[in-house]
Amino acid sequence: MSRKGPFTCSKCNKAFKKLSQQRAHERLKHDPASRFLCEFPSCNFTTASRRSLKNHAVVHDPDAKVHVCQFPGCEYVTRNRCDLEKHAPVHDPNAEQFACEFPGCIYTTKHKRGLKSHAIVHDPDAKRFACQFPGCEFVTKHEQNLKRHGVRCARVRA
Repeated sequence: MSRKGPFTCSKCNKAFKKLSQQRAHERLKHDPASRFLCEFPSCNFTTASRRSLKNHAVVHDPDAKVHVCQFPGCEYVTRNRCDLEKHAPVHDPNAEQFACEFPGCIYTTKHKRGLKSHAIVHDPDAKRFACQFPGCEFVTKHEQNLKRHGVRCARVRA
């Protein structure tokens, strides 16, 4: 089943092209209980993203050389300078865009690898991964998405 945007926030009616963006927005702006908290003493960092929390954790490692995105409001942190350079285009409105060429698909990304990862959604022969929780109909073509969903699904049912 293919869902097409826009996807609208149920709390503030903000619209998003992608369902994942809308869900992240709702967690970040409207659901403080689902935020990820840094457990380092005296650190008040919170985020809607597990990846962002993992990236943030390096700031507490005294031996780690840390590279922080300087874009206002961006939480991206990495130990690898090259990764920071690869991240930078997400904030550049003039950066090259890679667009999906599948008819009717509006997906675009500033990273070539993101386009390659996206292409699997259009492959009818791609393996599908389904949630095993009773009553859940979540299906994805990316195993990592199923793992991430499974954690959320378990938390909701707990």
